[in-house]
Amino acid sequence: MPIFYKYKIPKYNHVSRNLIKSLEFNRQTIRFKPKGLWFGIEKDWLKFLQDELGYTIKVGRKYLYMPNNYYLYEVRFRKEKILKISSFEDLEKFQKEFDIPSESADTPYNLINWPKVAEKYSGFMVSKNYEKIRKKAEKATNREIYLWFSMLDGNTGCIWSPHYTRVIKKAPVK
Repeated sequence: MPIFYKYKIPKYNHVSRNLIKSLEFNRQTIRFKPKGLWFGIEKDWLKFLQDELGYTIKVGRKYLYMPNNYYLYEVRFRKEKILKISSFEDLEKFQKEFDIPSESADTPYNLINWPKVAEKYSGFMVSKNYEKIRKKAEKATNREIYLWFSMLDGNTGCIWSPHYTRVIKKAPVK
């Protein structure tokens, strides 16, 4: 049984089994999800790691308990450089601007033009309303265009440009 250490959960966080030495620029391609450093908002992503991916961590109300074989990072960024989706209306606006309809009958779902998104933003995030937005998207008559969104695992975000971004190691403290 591992020894667990107690850490305050940063608002924007990333947990990894690997040490991050530096942030790299991630060139975007047309696909479901962007490439980059994924982060969680408060404890939402941490609960997913614990419950769905089997990470040996325990998520409390304000604290994260984890052994020393994981790294906890606080992610800081300039919010004005991040595209924020906070409502279904934001998601619809995003789709209108960056959606690429499928050209194949075999794949009725749409992809996102992440290179176009990257021309304007350094990353994107879904704020505290992920579940509410996802449920509304699943009820939409054109729900297949929102498939990429339903594949997200909660209130989360991704940063593909290291400009305006800092990642601060919080744990393990060695």
